[in-house]
Amino acid sequence: MARKKKQTTEQTTEQAVEVEVEQTVEQTENEQDVALTSAAIKAAEREAKEAAKAAEKEARAQARAAAKEAAREAKERAKVEQAAARAAQREARENAPLPMCLCGCGQQVGRRKSRFLPGHDRKLYVLLAKVEEGLLSEDNIPRGTLERLTTCSRCGAHIMPHESGMGPVCRKKAGWTSGH
Repeated sequence: MARKKKQTTEQTTEQAVEVEVEQTVEQTENEQDVALTSAAIKAAEREAKEAAKAAEKEARAQARAAAKEAAREAKERAKVEQAAARAAQREARENAPLPMCLCGCGQQVGRRKSRFLPGHDRKLYVLLAKVEEGLLSEDNIPRGTLERLTTCSRCGAHIMPHESGMGPVCRKKAGWTSGH
């Protein structure tokens, strides 16, 4: 019986060792599973963060591209509007009547920037000189011309406006007079 007891004890010990080994193996497997699961979760989190960063970067790139496209379209619209405005101005200039001759003859000059018909400027200068000398009265200056003339800031005589719009000062043939 002692032998049987010894065998039973050995079997029980072997069984206990086997159970303990199985539990240790099972516990190790569970720990490995937990470690693998934890590593997998961390890897998944890293991948999710990287995907979110990539998506955010892509969204910023798309927003920049959309902003550039909108700016380009606005620039194109501005160019079209400017071209239309220039065309309207050109058409208005072309359809506007030519200016009248400044001498008072009532005829239109040949070009937009001209102020006189050929030779008519001298006609007006002679008339103004005669008015300045007192040979003619200001009533001899045509009404339309008189309205377009300026007055000398020093003596008040009617004079031709300068093309540049600079100060209205008259000059006599012999230079400045003592009245100035």
